[in-house]
Amino acid sequence: MEDEKNGRKKSRISDEMDSDRLSNLPDSLIYHILSLMDTKYAVRTCILSKKWTNHWTHVHSLNFNHRSFNRNFSFEKFIRHILRQRKPLNLCRLSFQSYSTSSSVENRIVNYAKSRRVEELETNSTDLCSSISKLQTLSCIKVCNSQITKSFNLASLNTLQLSEVGIYSDDDNVDFFSGCSNLENLFLNGCRVDKNIFKISAPRLVNLSISSSKYCAIPKIKLVLSTPRLKFFNFSGKYVQVSCIGKFPALDEVNIYMCPPYVRAGTKISKQECILDVLRVAEILHNAKSLKISWNCTKGSWNGAILDPNFRNCNCEAEQGFKGGMV
Repeated sequence: MEDEKNGRKKSRISDEMDSDRLSNLPDSLIYHILSLMDTKYAVRTCILSKKWTNHWTHVHSLNFNHRSFNRNFSFEKFIRHILRQRKPLNLCRLSFQSYSTSSSVENRIVNYAKSRRVEELETNSTDLCSSISKLQTLSCIKVCNSQITKSFNLASLNTLQLSEVGIYSDDDNVDFFSGCSNLENLFLNGCRVDKNIFKISAPRLVNLSISSSKYCAIPKIKLVLSTPRLKFFNFSGKYVQVSCIGKFPALDEVNIYMCPPYVRAGTKISKQECILDVLRVAEILHNAKSLKISWNCTKGSWNGAILDPNFRNCNCEAEQGFKGGMV
């Protein structure tokens, strides 16, 4: 009988310890955990106990996602409530995912992020992207499935990642990144570039990666690089003419993997001319510690292009099903 009582007592104590384990964590750790969650679900923790009523108001990051709501009206109402009730703390990170939010709400988000000195931004909102230059405290930006029509002018920006983003401008002289004087990392993945000349000027850029970008079937796209501190350059995708301004004394590693270009109907592009362009780039980048140029000419009329007699003197190796080599 006594053993049974002791057993129930130990079980009760164990249950109480388990139920309080999360609440006994330091407040700073709880705030950090809530900051990693979708803000909608972070707010819901207020029903756990009186102690948890206001924990969510101390989060250092906000994560708004329209998919968490059935109606856009509810989503916008929720955002207004959060921006009013959150403690007046600086904002480390803001994630905003929405395709149909009203301009008044997006303006409120931008003004709030500006006043809270936001450091990181992740979004798919085209309207929000057009106002990014107002957020001068940003050090990291991630944009996905959106459009960009204006230059970035953010002196504090260190890392920029664009995925499946349309980059548009009627002016070929527009340089989208020249206003980012401290940009060190630039990643362009699957971006659609509607420009004859695409300039990347960044005096402190160290790491540049361009993959699977699309160039709107313009006969000859020119990628102009002015990045004197570049150390790592990775390019993977359809052919584009690359032009370099100045030298790259700090260059460490270059990987270029190209396929035949998109060609508009009725337009001809010489495969020899394209290969010569790439070899000219290789000559400019010859001081890199590691330089690899690869061609995938296994499909279409370009098959075997690297074996053209005019280029047999190049230091390239050909393999069955894949044409490529080291320069």
